[in-house]
Amino acid sequence: IVHDIEGYLTCHSTDTRQLVSYRAHQFFRISMICAIACANKARHQPSYSAESMQYYSEALRCVEEVTSELSVESLIALLLLISFSMFYPRKGDLWKLLDFACRLSVELGYHTEQDAAFADEKSRVRRRRIFWGLYCIERSIGQHFGRPSDLPEEIITTEYPAAIIPAHMTDHASFQNVATSHYHRLVYLRSEISRELYLPAIAPNL
Repeated sequence: IVHDIEGYLTCHSTDTRQLVSYRAHQFFRISMICAIACANKARHQPSYSAESMQYYSEALRCVEEVTSELSVESLIALLLLISFSMFYPRKGDLWKLLDFACRLSVELGYHTEQDAAFADEKSRVRRRRIFWGLYCIERSIGQHFGRPSDLPEEIITTEYPAAIIPAHMTDHASFQNVATSHYHRLVYLRSEISRELYLPAIAPNL
């Protein structure tokens, strides 16, 4: 994030429509993070809404550049757009963004551990966190609005992100890590129950 901020500040005064490759991703990520943070604050302080839209408008200038390739950076860009769209549903096609993100995650092989065998441990942890983050967002929105899933459980073999915390670590970050890991499991179980109850064409035998 430090490198992204430096890149964002460097190119903020330039024509963002000319930004390419990694520099465009840096600018987009920081702009969207600021837009989401302001959108969150705007729920209680409406004055932040205009600032949120300002950052979002800046990010849109290079949205085609950051979502046009088959890469994890494009997947992260889609996740940021999805997060923002949950605050302002009319500003983007949330269903289409979710569909693109789910398809891209499968094309990248993030739904399985098979391709992760050739990656180092840090990369494998990152893959799992990104995939399960997308999974939780997709399932939560789908269950609230009655939308079928784009990520069937049958194809998922990715491990849950590890939540092994040393006993002496009791700070807030450690607690949040454990809570997030358990939340992934909770969403998965809730999805299984929801599918069993609501998706069959016939009433379940309870």
